[in-house]
Amino acid sequence: MKIVKNVLILLFISFCSSCKVHLNDYYSGIVVNERGYPVEKVFIKEYILNNSSNETLETLTNTNGFF
Repeated sequence: MKIVKNVLILLFISFCSSCKVHLNDYYSGIVVNERGYPVEKVFIKEYILNNSSNETLETLTNTNGFF
């Protein structure tokens, strides 16, 4: 019984350690005005501060307000 319990604990730990959460390397969204309508050509800028370098990502919203 103790061996079965130890095997189950080992399997549980192995299963939990293999699960990883992958974060997106990007942002996306929609820009709307105060009435809820999408806004086109809004300038979106993100500053990424790393230990080795600094980076800037820039984009514009499309006709549906998406970026």
